[in-house]
Amino acid sequence: MNPQVLLPYGSRLAAALPRAWVESVADVAGALAARCLPRLREVVGKNLEQALGAPVDDPVRRRALATYARYYVSLMRLAHRSPRDAVGPMRVLGVEALERTLARGRGAVALGAHLGNWDMAAVGLARRFGRVHAFAEPLRPEAVLRFYTSLRKRHGVDVVCLGEHGRVPFEVLRANGILGLLADRPFGKRLVRVPFGSGDLLLPTGGIRLGLRAGAGIHAVFCVLAADGVALHVGADLSRGLPDADESARVRQVATRFGATLQSMLQCHPDQWCVLTPLQRRDEELQRGAA
Repeated sequence: MNPQVLLPYGSRLAAALPRAWVESVADVAGALAARCLPRLREVVGKNLEQALGAPVDDPVRRRALATYARYYVSLMRLAHRSPRDAVGPMRVLGVEALERTLARGRGAVALGAHLGNWDMAAVGLARRFGRVHAFAEPLRPEAVLRFYTSLRKRHGVDVVCLGEHGRVPFEVLRANGILGLLADRPFGKRLVRVPFGSGDLLLPTGGIRLGLRAGAGIHAVFCVLAADGVALHVGADLSRGLPDADESARVRQVATRFGATLQSMLQCHPDQWCVLTPLQRRDEELQRGAA
C-alpha cells in the first residue's frame, strides 16, 4: 500500500496542532527512519557524497530524512492552512531576476529539486506572480493524486501531469506564465548527463528545450528550510549569454548550469536534499530503458 494514502486522514490533525509540535514529531519520525532503515540512510549518504565530492557524516544523513518528514507534515498543514501558518514566514531572495524575465513577456521555466520544501517553492512563486503550472508525475491510487492536486490548487499551483499535458505548457509560456519542474529526478526519454560532484547527473531536457524554443527565461528555484520558516532562492536566467550553437548544445549548457547551481545549494544545505533512490543505479536503469 502506498503510505501517502494516509495523508488526507492525518491532515486535519496536523493542521490543528501547533506547528512546533508537528515539526518535532516529524524530526522524531526522521530519526526513527534513519535508525530502522539503514539501507535508506546509506543511499542518502552516497547520493550526497557524489554530489558534494566528499564524505558525509551520519548526522547529515539523519537530518535529511527529518527534512523529508517535515515536507510531508507541511503538505498536511497546507491542505487546511495558509502558507505562513503551515510552514512559517517565507524570505525571498533573488526574485528580481525572475521579475526581469517576466517583463520580457515570454514566460519562465522554474527548475527545482527535491531540496527543502519543493512544494513551497511553487507556492511562493504563485503568491508573488499569480498561478504557477507545475509538472508532476501521475500518482496512484487516484485518491493520492486528488489530495496533492487539491492542496496545490488551493495555493495557486495547477498540476500538469506528465504525459497528459498536451499544449498546456506552450499556452502557459505564451501567456507569460511560469512552468515549474523538478529537474533532479530524470524522467522521459530526453535526458542529458551533466557533471555533478564526483560523478554526473541525468537531467530531463523537455522543460529546458521548451523554454529555449519559446524564448522564455529559465531559472533555478529552490525553497530551503530556515530557522523559523523557509527561504525561497531564485537564481539568474540560465539561458542568458549562451553561445551560438545548435539546440542540443544549448540545452546541455543550460542543464550544466542548473547542475552547478544545485550543487552550490547542496554545499550550503546538504541535509535538505531528499533523493532516496541511488543516483548511479537509477541512471543505469534509465540508460537501459532508452537503449
